[in-house]
Amino acid sequence: MNKFVFVLAPPYSGSTVLFRLIETSAHVSALPGEGQFLPEVTETMRAAPWDKGQPLPWADIRAAWETYWDKTKPLLLEKSPPNMIRARDIEAAFDPAFFVVLVRSPYAHIEGLARRAHVPPMNLPKNAGRAQAFARAAELWLSFAETQRETIAKSRNVAWLTYEQLTQSPDDAAAKLQAFLPELGALDTGARFGVHALEGTKARELRDMNETKRKLLTKADFEIINDVLGGHTDLLAFFGYELLEPREDQDWIALRNRSLSRLKRTWANIVKNLPGQGKTKQAKPN
Repeated sequence: MNKFVFVLAPPYSGSTVLFRLIETSAHVSALPGEGQFLPEVTETMRAAPWDKGQPLPWADIRAAWETYWDKTKPLLLEKSPPNMIRARDIEAAFDPAFFVVLVRSPYAHIEGLARRAHVPPMNLPKNAGRAQAFARAAELWLSFAETQRETIAKSRNVAWLTYEQLTQSPDDAAAKLQAFLPELGALDTGARFGVHALEGTKARELRDMNETKRKLLTKADFEIINDVLGGHTDLLAFFGYELLEPREDQDWIALRNRSLSRLKRTWANIVKNLPGQGKTKQAKPN
């Protein structure tokens, strides 16, 4: 019997790295990217992806996904971030469903969300300021974390990891996954994976990028985050996190690192658009 394996993780929390690591198993058949974007289902799944009250036709979605999975493999893998709010529905539609839940340090995760303030699930207007973006991102982190804690408590088959465990101790993380899903066999923790980086999508080995992201935060950002999270230390502690305070020179650190980040993105775009790179193609000779 096949097992349906779902990576349940918020966007920009390291879900792609976790998905790609599991995919290194010879006994896994993974969908080609996020299932929500496959042409047969994207109109339905992307209509209101983060609306819990929006019912989805899971029988139709399953039928479409099964045309992509190699069912001779014991483990069938999927990863679409909005699925994290639909664990109960997925359990009912996919039997047996196995969930791998991922969470990430709030400060790094909130920075990534705030930087993408105008796209789902942030959905802020174009004129939203930095303070509004960080407050919204912090509220989202709380909502995501509470959802993940509920999934861990109520699911039949579930294992959970933090981004920090995955990137700081990848062999231990792999061992935890193998204990949860013995069919996995060997996992390649030394592989390089395509990930969302500050300078665009790039291939890199498993590496903890939290400190890089925290260096982009100003003192005001820390204050907003801590104001939102301050009344929820029990939720933070459940995942092994705590409130952090900025350094005295935090604003200078943020200014320097944000400037470096902009330079990296600019250079990455220049390289991507060189002839023969990225989507730009050299003209064919006449």
